[in-house]
Formats: sequence, C-alpha cells, structure tokens
Amino acid sequence: MFRYQNHRFYCSCFSYQIPDGYFIDTNPDEDTDDYMRLVSPNETFSVDIRLEQDCERSDGELASIIHDITATVVYPTSPIELNGLQGHHATYRTKQSQYYEARFDLPDSQALCLLIITAGDILSIDTTAVVAAIAPRLESK
Repeated sequence: MFRYQNHRFYCSCFSYQIPDGYFIDTNPDEDTDDYMRLVSPNETFSVDIRLEQDCERSDGELASIIHDITATVVYPTSPIELNGLQGHHATYRTKQSQYYEARFDLPDSQALCLLIITAGDILSIDTTAVVAAIAPRLESK
C-alpha cells in the first residue's frame, strides 16, 4: 500500500511521484497492494511501479526475467543509479510487447521495479525522461 504526502507516494523505503498528465489505472491486472500502473498521456505506453519482496540482486533478477520470457535484448543489462537508488536496467522485446525495466535494490531483499511497456517501438519512448519524471528516491524509514 502506498501513502501519499507532499505530492509523492511512499512505500517501504522509497518514494516516487506521478508526472503531470499521466493516468492511474484503477483496474490493473495485479493482485498486490504494493503496485501501481500509470498510463502515459497519449496512452501509448504504461509504467508499472512495484515493490517486490524476496528478490535477488537487480542484475540477476533482470537476467532471469529476460531468459524466462525468451526476450530479444535491445540494450543489455547495465548499472543505473538515481536519487540514492542503485540497480540495473535493460531494454528488451517479445513478439507481443516491448519493455524498458529498471530494478533498484532495496534493503531486506526488496526491490523497486519500474517497467515501461508498449505495443509500439520502445525506442521511440524517452525512457530516461519517464524515469526521471517519476523521480524514485530512497527514503529513510
């Protein structure tokens, strides 16, 4: 579950904001309290924001996901650091969808996952700007 305060959503030890113009999907496919789906203003892509429990390190989790769905890698897994959060990100595609995923390692084997999903061309989305606008950051408990 997320707490909203000072224009930010808080969960566990991180927070984020919703960029102007985005929609909140009030009927997502997920059955968890620590999940939110945003839809872009032009509705061409969505962004899943999720707190995951009992995770491996971000590079191992990403490699496992890409392998399990037999995705084609566009940009391989590489380190990412943003606002005190450290992890890994990658861009990949399947026959149905294209993805940009950033996974940030959190304390207690938790992870913050930001997953951008589109049926179009993932390379046409400025994923760096999307993640920067969501502005995830580490918070003290």
